[in-house]
Amino acid sequence: MSSPYTVTATIFDPSATGVVGNAFVRFRLRNFDGYVPIVSSTGVFIETQLDAFPGAGGAVSQSIVGNNNITPANTYYTVEFWNNGRLTSSGNYQISGNTNLNTASTINPSPIPAAPNAIVFQHNGAMNSSQTTLNLESSDSSVVITDEGLGTLNLTVTGSSLNGNGAYFFGPGITDLGTIYGSSLLGSATMNGTGGVVQVYLFELEASYTISKASVLATGSQLGVHGYFGIYSYAKNKLVDGGSFLNEASSNVQTNSFTPVTLPPGTYWFAQATDTTGVGQYVGIEISSSGANAGKMWTQNTTRAATAANAISGGALPATLGTLTPFAPSNASSDSIVCPLFE
Repeated sequence: MSSPYTVTATIFDPSATGVVGNAFVRFRLRNFDGYVPIVSSTGVFIETQLDAFPGAGGAVSQSIVGNNNITPANTYYTVEFWNNGRLTSSGNYQISGNTNLNTASTINPSPIPAAPNAIVFQHNGAMNSSQTTLNLESSDSSVVITDEGLGTLNLTVTGSSLNGNGAYFFGPGITDLGTIYGSSLLGSATMNGTGGVVQVYLFELEASYTISKASVLATGSQLGVHGYFGIYSYAKNKLVDGGSFLNEASSNVQTNSFTPVTLPPGTYWFAQATDTTGVGQYVGIEISSSGANAGKMWTQNTTRAATAANAISGGALPATLGTLTPFAPSNASSDSIVCPLFE
């Protein structure tokens, strides 16, 4: 820190006689309420009051830390003159150098306390829309936020992230080996053939997946029919467009690539559609007669299967689904679920 400054004064009575006896000058550090006054990298004020006693002829000389070297900013000293046990006068001074109180001017009015450092709320380097409220939340429950006190927040991911190393799922989030290698995915799923209409099925992901490919296997010979498959958010906005797949006469696996998309744990809509009135047959979950009965229960209390108001357009799934009209999947209506491989 800078060396302490020297503050001098001469104290006397109305007859101009220097006062020595029971007189002293008291320095009191002020204007630091709510803060601990410190001298940066040097020390902390454990006492904020200092008394200086006069020498011969009432001369006072006292070393004191300058206000310009004290944190917080805008501190000052109240200088009090005492004699025979009583306060006779006082004034406020900001000391920023060697000071002679015989000529120094008091500060009036006293400075206000320094404002705390401005708090800036940002996310990814961008300013938050509100600079008065910061409310951290996880809308999809994929992160647990714990306030550990003293300004520390602990963020814990609730689901693992699956990316690379062969991470995959079929159709509406299917990864169960018994389902994949059993009979459920070996069937020829015949989806509703109303041209352009998008069917959606609700499903859940329990982990985060990053996907960039979609593959299908046509099992019929509906030449000229295109199939479209994708994933939408629960709010009905398109997240993944698997592209267009042309039905082939032979059973060849077709793969489309797209820009990688990360899907955090949550609830989504799986979408499927054809562009031509007729049927589209692919590897998937074939709804049997008993499955149709299960479909009635599946949609009893909330919408889990529906047709979207917005149809395919320009050879692609719509950007949003629009209004959803629920239905109970039925084998009689060709409502089976196609299961593309997403990876």
